[in-house]
Amino acid sequence: MKTLSTEERTVQTDCGEIVFTFERKDIKNINLRIHHTGNIYVSAPISVSQNVVDTFVVSKCNYIRKAIKSFEHNNVSYSEMQ
Repeated sequence: MKTLSTEERTVQTDCGEIVFTFERKDIKNINLRIHHTGNIYVSAPISVSQNVVDTFVVSKCNYIRKAIKSFEHNNVSYSEMQ
């Protein structure tokens, strides 16, 4: 899937500040990926506004927080996953 643009975004949530990499792609849905390192990636179609993406990330703050805590608790690293 060809990435059309990439930028770092920051949103304020009830869970605190969330920094994520935002990519616009030729896709149909908004996708949220949380890497075991804690990096957050969001990709969205060209037709979706940044405001909608930011609102989506804010709505997922509890999920994001739980996933990151789970990675930290399990002490998962990429080398252990291979």
